[in-house]
Amino acid sequence: PPPYIGFTHRAGLVEPGYLYKEVELDQLLKVLIELPGTLICMQRELENEERQVIQSGCCGREMFFQDTDMDIEDSLAMMCVLDDYIAVSNTNLHLRASVNKEARVLVTNPPDYRWGTEDKSPWFPSFNLYRQAFDMTWESGIKKLVKDLSNVYR
Repeated sequence: PPPYIGFTHRAGLVEPGYLYKEVELDQLLKVLIELPGTLICMQRELENEERQVIQSGCCGREMFFQDTDMDIEDSLAMMCVLDDYIAVSNTNLHLRASVNKEARVLVTNPPDYRWGTEDKSPWFPSFNLYRQAFDMTWESGIKKLVKDLSNVYR
């Protein structure tokens, strides 16, 4: 049932010279399970252990979009139909912006240039940003996310 809420908890390559972004899956799921509707995992290369964590935490309210080899058009179509999307910085956010949809971005520290250091990004002004603290914890960012979501999904 609606609303359909997509999420991605990690992105990028774990290699020198690449920006890897991640919020702990358990931490994100604690927020997501309080929301109504269907939770749609948009995570590419989802590991079996992560799938099990999502399935046990979401109690049958989850769907997995990236189970097959999805191309960019499929991802774009999904971004069009999701009611909300909560994610670390990744390609899907660019797709979401291209169809004038809002998103909630979990910005890792240090932030990529497009996310800057302010409350809004000049590149994605309709996106809400939730920042990882300088001590690499998510407490304040997650607290802000929960507050914003509670105003939308009462």
